[in-house]
Amino acid sequence: LLLSNTANTLEEAITEERQTFKQNLDNNVITIDTSFSSEKEFKKKLESYFAKKQIPSFSISFISFGYKYGVPLDADLMIDVRFLPNPFWDEKLRYFSGNDKEVYDYVMDKPETQEFIQRLTAFTDYAFEQYTKEGKNHFTVAIGCTGGQHRSVTIANYLYDVYKERYNCYLDHRDQKEWLTHEEA
Repeated sequence: LLLSNTANTLEEAITEERQTFKQNLDNNVITIDTSFSSEKEFKKKLESYFAKKQIPSFSISFISFGYKYGVPLDADLMIDVRFLPNPFWDEKLRYFSGNDKEVYDYVMDKPETQEFIQRLTAFTDYAFEQYTKEGKNHFTVAIGCTGGQHRSVTIANYLYDVYKERYNCYLDHRDQKEWLTHEEA
């Protein structure tokens, strides 16, 4: 993710970087002496050669997922929220998701969730600030629960709302196609 933070996944970023390199290099050869360069200095040198008009600022992807479908392989931070109260066990909420107000409120109104998000955002505030200082331009946070429908979606939505005014943020509910629906009941 050296030059772009418009991608949501590592695969998308690699594809975009390959296209950028191909478009900019054509048949040109550039030699960069990195013998005495830090990672940050090397990145700045690359950006000077290949950057688009403006380098985007730090961005964050928030990805909700279900552990039963596997973990995302390209996450910088993985948060397990299976300890939070599970709306799945409430028959009225089972077929809804964290995108629905009823489920969102069920999860967010619990005292343990309030304490958790307070501690989590204190950590992420600090971490994002430090990653920005290091010259990183993208960070992926994966939030998981059992099925990726209720708790992880709620927390991903919450984090997206907290940070979308400060950073370029992306939100992906990876396992949405697996969600239980009323039609299946």
